[in-house]
Amino acid sequence: MNSPLPVYELVVANFGPFLAYSGVGVIFLSGHYHFGHKILLIIGEKVSLVLVSIILYYILPVLSIILYSIVAFISLRPYKINMRKNFQEVKFQSN
Repeated sequence: MNSPLPVYELVVANFGPFLAYSGVGVIFLSGHYHFGHKILLIIGEKVSLVLVSIILYYILPVLSIILYSIVAFISLRPYKINMRKNFQEVKFQSN
């Protein structure tokens, strides 16, 4: 049986900080190394290692980018509205 541990280590090395900041990789990267390793071993027994690596390398980063974009868009909306209002006030005062 091929152990998915090298894939896990590569993912942590490459995408660890980004996944941790975006909140998608909380299960794998919250310090529960053995818990994440057991999950990957169970997944590796059920499906091929190629599928696991595709999920970890391509799908999780894309999901984390989408989630991070949504959170950033929602959190920046009030600033955008205030900036537009301030710009209109400055434009009105200059005329």
